[in-house]
Amino acid sequence: MFTVRVLGFGDEPASGGTGEVRGAAATKVGYDANSPVQLLGRGALGEAQKAKFTARERQLLGQ
Repeated sequence: MFTVRVLGFGDEPASGGTGEVRGAAATKVGYDANSPVQLLGRGALGEAQKAKFTARERQLLGQ
């Protein structure tokens, strides 16, 4: 049996801290279309988004 206690998610100040956010949480990261990892969210896709899929992938989206 394991007990896990979440102390934070990295974007809030530690107790006694200055409230200043540093590191990865302070850096806004945009979407990299050239990345080998691509994420697809829930919701309707636009035509530009659908165009990036192969014909087979577009076919599977309709199922």
